Amino acid sequence: LENKLVKLNICKEEEDNDLIVNCGDIKKWNITSLEILALKGFNFSPIESNTFENMPNLKQIKISYCMISSIKRDSFYNLLKLESLDLSCSGIENLDSSIFNNLPHLKKLNLWGNFLETLIPCQFSGLK
Repeated sequence: LENKLVKLNICKEEEDNDLIVNCGDIKKWNITSLEILALKGFNFSPIESNTFENMPNLKQIKISYCMISSIKRDSFYNLLKLESLDLSCSGIENLDSSIFNNLPHLKKLNLWGNFLETLIPCQFSGLK
């Protein structure tokens, strides 16, 4: 299964109190074949460094409605194939200055619906 799974979509509904996924869990997932990861409705505060290091083939990440608040500097480090990153409606308040470095193929970034008050150009310096 680890080497064949390409898409993983986990959506937590309000009544799913027993369903818990956190950054520590994601770090343990060794799904090297995974290209699309979609998570909705979880509490990920904060997204830790190297959370996705065991998923080097990710092309799309969608983490929405997850109450993140902050994202550590190397959270998306070395996701060299990542093309789309959707962090919409997740309560993000601030971004580290180099959070998007080392994402050479990122074409789509969605930060809509967060609580970002200030964006500075260096936060996007690694993007095309």
